[in-house]
Amino acid sequence: MIPVTKDISFDKARKCLIGQDKKAQLTRQQVVFFDLLLKDPERYAYYEEMRTTLWADMVFSQDNMTQMISRVRKSIQIYLELEIRNIAGVGYQLYVRTEEELKEFLSKKLKNRMKTIRRCKTQLYLFTLFFLKSLWDFHRSILYNIW
Repeated sequence: MIPVTKDISFDKARKCLIGQDKKAQLTRQQVVFFDLLLKDPERYAYYEEMRTTLWADMVFSQDNMTQMISRVRKSIQIYLELEIRNIAGVGYQLYVRTEEELKEFLSKKLKNRMKTIRRCKTQLYLFTLFFLKSLWDFHRSILYNIW
């Protein structure tokens, strides 16, 4: 087991991240990528190094790399303090957020959720008004036809 943070460890043999009563399962290729990220936390997993390590015996495609990294990010999103950063033209780095950065990150997520909730409430309100007006128009048309 390789420690990633004080609460999270990388189990290469079982192909997963474990910690905080959570488990993020990884594929064989994702394990190799994560291992590259953990070799030296201060350095990057360079594009060329990733290509030769992960796709040595296969045809390489930038789309394959992007898709694989996207899946790793999705797998580890349960650990809010972990982030895989893209360094343009260089490669990728595993970044561990500090407590202060984590608070800021969660605050932004909460604000975005609140905006979404407000937007949904507004849409629901407008839909309700439209529906009630349509219902009223329908009833009015029936009443006019009877009288």
